[in-house]
Amino acid sequence: MRVGPGSGELACGEVGSGRMAEPLEIITAIERVLFGDARLAGCRALVTSGPTREPIDPVRYISNHSSGKQGHAIAAALAALGADTMLISGPTQEPPPARVTVIPVETAAEMLAACEAALPVDVAVMAAAVADWRVESVARHKLKKDGSDPPLLRLAENPDILSRIAQRGQRPADARHRLCGGD
Repeated sequence: MRVGPGSGELACGEVGSGRMAEPLEIITAIERVLFGDARLAGCRALVTSGPTREPIDPVRYISNHSSGKQGHAIAAALAALGADTMLISGPTQEPPPARVTVIPVETAAEMLAACEAALPVDVAVMAAAVADWRVESVARHKLKKDGSDPPLLRLAENPDILSRIAQRGQRPADARHRLCGGD
């Protein structure tokens, strides 16, 4: 198995081949050599990661703290084991894992829609820090301080993504009586 070199900006300031492969790509390759990548072959996996951001106005939002590290690492591990892995991620600085399809989202509603579109799956790991609340009516323009009382924000509950996905309970027909690739 061969990893790298990558292409891009080099330490010397030039651009071209010779850049070190991303650390996650190297780790994934090592895991494949040590453990093989077929244990979850035939499985479809869905992982959520990172926070969601619920807009208040065009510049402000409500969110939960989340780096996305855990969800991204889980997605990388599933892919390293051979699963066809989709990662639905809120805003994060984490690099996309190797061999994982990443769908970027901002809000809980977008995350739910992307999760539903990914179904059916064999494995779902919901590691995202989804905001419990959203502003009922998002302001079209930046809310400005004008010396009066701050604006009242009326909140609405966000959907429970895990509950909604679990209720669907769909699995591929050929995987109902076996664990993905095994009998």
